[in-house]
Amino acid sequence: MTLKYHGAPGTGKTHKTIQILKESINSGIPAENIMYTTYRKEATADAITQISEETGLPAGKLRKTVKTIHGMCLSLLLQNGFIKLDGNTNPIFDEFFDIPRFNKEYGYNIKVSRSAQEAVFSGNMDPHLSAYTLLRSTRTPLSKAYSIPITGGLTLAEFRRFVKDLEEWKEKNNKIGYDDMIDLTIKEGLCPDCSIQIYDEAQDMTTQLHDVAQMWANEANEVILAGDPLQTLYPFWGADPAYFMNWEGETEILPVSRRLPGDVWSIASDLIADRTPYETPNIQTRPDPGMVRQINKARLEQWIARNPNSHNSSVFHLVRTTYAGLGVAQMLARLGIPYSGMSSYSWTPEERNLYNAIKAVQTFKPISPAEFCAIVDYYPATLTGAPRNPEELTGLKKGIMSRQKPPALSYFEQSLIEILKSNEPLRYSKITNKLTGMKIKGALDRGIQKISENDLQKTQLLTIHGAKGLEADTVFLYNGITRAIHLSMYTPKGIENEAYVWYVGITRARERLFSVTYNRDGYSFPGVCA
Repeated sequence: MTLKYHGAPGTGKTHKTIQILKESINSGIPAENIMYTTYRKEATADAITQISEETGLPAGKLRKTVKTIHGMCLSLLLQNGFIKLDGNTNPIFDEFFDIPRFNKEYGYNIKVSRSAQEAVFSGNMDPHLSAYTLLRSTRTPLSKAYSIPITGGLTLAEFRRFVKDLEEWKEKNNKIGYDDMIDLTIKEGLCPDCSIQIYDEAQDMTTQLHDVAQMWANEANEVILAGDPLQTLYPFWGADPAYFMNWEGETEILPVSRRLPGDVWSIASDLIADRTPYETPNIQTRPDPGMVRQINKARLEQWIARNPNSHNSSVFHLVRTTYAGLGVAQMLARLGIPYSGMSSYSWTPEERNLYNAIKAVQTFKPISPAEFCAIVDYYPATLTGAPRNPEELTGLKKGIMSRQKPPALSYFEQSLIEILKSNEPLRYSKITNKLTGMKIKGALDRGIQKISENDLQKTQLLTIHGAKGLEADTVFLYNGITRAIHLSMYTPKGIENEAYVWYVGITRARERLFSVTYNRDGYSFPGVCA
C-alpha cells in the first residue's frame, strides 16, 4: 500500500509523517523495522529531535531509523561488506578535499566550493563538476552525455575524458562517492529490512533517488510519501516534481495551512499557474488575508528606519544567492538591527559579546567572562594589559571563563575604559572586518542596551533555499538574480524550475510579504503591485 501526502506550505507534512511513525511504534512495530528518510541532512536532524520528543525513544537509537536516502545506502553497503572503514583512511569521496588531489595527479584545474549549491546559483560551479553531478544523479550513460547541458565552453569530448579520468582516480584511491553508493545499492539489490517506509521531502527525488526508493518500496508493506512537488528546489541535481506526481498510490491533499494568509497564497498560486504545468491544491488558508506589497530596494532602508516596528516580531530577509546577501547585511548593520542566518554575514558570538561589553561599560554594569575575553581579543595589549605571549593569553582567558579569575574592569588600562565610554568606542580596536564595525556602530546608534540570542533569531538573513521549512511573520523577498539564473530561464523547463524557488520564498510569510525590487532586471511575480 502506498499513500502520498501532498502538503502545501504550513499544512503539516512532516508532522503527519512523524505521527504515522509514532502510531506504528505504539502498535508494536519495532523502530528498527521502520525507515524514515529525508532529502537534507538538516531535515534528518530535525526529524530525529521531533520523533524523540513524540515517542520518548533516545535520539541515538533513532539514528538507525531516520536517515537521508544517501545515508541509508551507505549503511546497507557497510552492513554487506561493500565498504570497509578501517579507521586509517576515509573511503568516502569528498569533492572539496579530493578534487585538488585529482587535479594534481591528472593535470586538471577544477575549482571546488564548500557549497556546491551556492556555486550553482552564482554561476561559479566548475562546468566539469556541474555536468558530472547531473550525469550521475539522472543516471545518464556516458555514451549519452550529449543529452545533458554542458556549460563553460567545455566540449563533449573533454567532458567524457574527465569522467573517465575521475572514475579511474577514484578506483585507484579506493574512493566511493554518494552517487556511486546509490548505483551500487541498486546494482546489488540491497534493501532495508523495513516493513514501513516513510519518505519525507519526496518532491526532491532525483532519478537516482527515485529508482532506489522504488526498489526498496517493492519490499515494503506500507509506503508513505510526503512532499510538495511545487517546492522542488534541486533541479540542477536532477530533481523533478514528476517523480512524486507519477508515483502510483492514493493521494491525500492536506487541507489546511496554519501558516498562509489568503493574499500570500493567491500570489504563490498565480505564480505556479503562470509558469509551471501545475496548479496549487485547493486548501484552506488562515482567516486573515495578510499583506502583500512591493518596495524598491533603494527606498527600503529609509522605509524600515521610519517603521521600526516592522522588525518587532519574526522577520526573514530572503535572497536568491549568498552573494546578494552582503548588501542586505550592510543595510541591517547600518539600521542597527541584530540578525542571524547566513554564516558569512551574521552576528558572531564574539561580536555580540563585544557589543554587550561596550554597553555594560557605558552603563556602569559588570561584564561577563565572555565579554571580558571579547575586549581582550578586539583591543591591543597596550590597552587591555593582556599578556603578549599566546600561551599566557590563552591561560588568562581560560582562567576568566572558568571563573578562577574575576572579569574585572580594573584589569584594563583606564584609558581603555575611557575609550569604551566615548562616542567612538571602536576607535582603537583591532577590528579589520568592515561589516563587524558597521554592526556594532549601528546597534550603538540605535541604542540597544543588550543583544541576546533571541534578538539575533528574531531577524534572519537567509537564502531562499536556506529558509525551506521555516516561516516568519514578515518576509522581505529580494528579487535580484544572477546572470547564471537569467540564462537558466531561456527554456520552458528553466522558467518552471525557477518558479518553484520563488514559490518557496513567497510561502515563508505568515502575515506580511514585501517584494523588494531592484532598478535593474529582477524576478517578477504576477499580481504584486507597489
